[in-house]
Amino acid sequence: MAAREHESGTPVVELLEEAVHLLRSRPGELAIYYLATGPFALGFLFFWSYVTWFAPGDGAVAWGALLLVLLFGVMKVGQRHFMRRLLAVRLGEPPPAFSWRRLPGEWSAQMCLQAPGLVLVPLVMIATIPFGWIYAYFQNALILPADRPGDLAACRGEAWNMALLWPGQNHRGLAIIAVFWLAMFLNIAVSFYLLPILATRMLGLHTIFEHGGMMLFNSTYLLLIASLTHLLVDPLVKAFYLLRVFYGRSQRNGDEVRVALARESGSGSWRRAAVTVALLAALAGPATGRLRAAEPPPPAVLPAADLDRALDRALEQPDFRWRLRPLPPPPDQKPKGLLAGFFESAADTVREMVGMIIRVLKKILDWISDLGPKPNAPTAESSSSGTGVEWMMTLQIVAYVLLGVVIIVLALVALKIFRRGRPRASAVAAMPSESVPDLTDENVQASRLPADGWLELAREQMRAGQWRLALRALFLATLARLAEDRLLTLARHKTNLDYERELRRRALSRVELVTDFHGRRRSFEDVWYGRQPAAAEAVTSWLSTLEKKA
Repeated sequence: MAAREHESGTPVVELLEEAVHLLRSRPGELAIYYLATGPFALGFLFFWSYVTWFAPGDGAVAWGALLLVLLFGVMKVGQRHFMRRLLAVRLGEPPPAFSWRRLPGEWSAQMCLQAPGLVLVPLVMIATIPFGWIYAYFQNALILPADRPGDLAACRGEAWNMALLWPGQNHRGLAIIAVFWLAMFLNIAVSFYLLPILATRMLGLHTIFEHGGMMLFNSTYLLLIASLTHLLVDPLVKAFYLLRVFYGRSQRNGDEVRVALARESGSGSWRRAAVTVALLAALAGPATGRLRAAEPPPPAVLPAADLDRALDRALEQPDFRWRLRPLPPPPDQKPKGLLAGFFESAADTVREMVGMIIRVLKKILDWISDLGPKPNAPTAESSSSGTGVEWMMTLQIVAYVLLGVVIIVLALVALKIFRRGRPRASAVAAMPSESVPDLTDENVQASRLPADGWLELAREQMRAGQWRLALRALFLATLARLAEDRLLTLARHKTNLDYERELRRRALSRVELVTDFHGRRRSFEDVWYGRQPAAAEAVTSWLSTLEKKA
């Protein structure tokens, strides 16, 4: 029973209940979490909606991404202080003081620790299997000591060891939290959808949301609901992994027993404290008996130089490193400039991210390699019958094949995303006659052909002397060209004025393009819907303009 409890840890339901109680006992600590996380959530929502709705230039996107990087680091520093203060509550200690002078160092350390998670967590979420360990690693790294750059390696090692501890508890907790997250998401989404309708029917308040219908469920709306859900559930996730780290480290330093004894002595229950001490003494009885039976070794006398070296090695450990001040740079070392230091730290961060990804992939490959028995160490069952060994080797080969298929699929998806080019079509003459749209049809859409196809159709109408039909083909070619440039979204229900408004919204910095489209639209509508004749010179000039832009 004791061995099984040691392997599984605290039951996951009890651990989640303790996490909820810990959050409810200190509700003021949540202000630190939301003050740090709120700006990043608002900035990310604004960045997403601005990019998806207005299609800004590359410079605006770059500055927005840089601001998000800064807010991401501030968010992680604030979440770290939130978890450290909760840990102090669990330990019965005073909360740690906040220092503005250590803020840049903490920001840099958290960026080195947490930035790889932006890439690794979505990837392992697709792979599913290593998600629990990777997600636990990044949550553990928030609570473990990493105040100085030298502590990063020790923090990574301990965070990974804590992530490997009690895997059943970790995955069951993630499953329960995922169900809770999904329920919260659906509740908030339904509330946001129904509240405007109820306000209209019960209070007579008319808003734009009552006419949106299913159009409300766009990417910005779903991202807003997901962000609100994450802000509500994430403190529970932080408290859950904080308690896992607390109980995991208590196996080495006895924090749990010390806190229990302090609580018992503080409450005046000296009898229960005595019983606890007696139980601990009884558990340690055989070991202490063996120690008494053996003769104590003679005290070792170390030379002064060896003692100094031993003290230096001890002080270099992570438990003592935070007490020491950083050593001053050598006198012959020149101070680095601002840009040099920035690029050097950026290069170190990239190297650390690449190294971490390589280490994670190596661990995954090692785990897959351990599925089958080693060729040079056959088991007893495999020696009696080769069927089991062949089956395990087949399973290992299948695992390798599946991993290769997943990698190939991810590579193809990434290649398809990054190689989205402008679609070009062959000439209209090469198409079947039934696929050529009828320009006299009022319901013909610009999405029927690419821009090159409409241009070829306009040339045919010009050769036939049909200048009015050629003008309409040129206008449809203009719409198709703007859609290929991702400045318009073609739809059957949109009018020409709707396209102009959409272009004005998406091409904020391209005033000449909007002005040119406005003039082309007015010229086309005057000819197509009015009584103004189509001028051959205007049609020829429009065609040459589109051919130059091709």
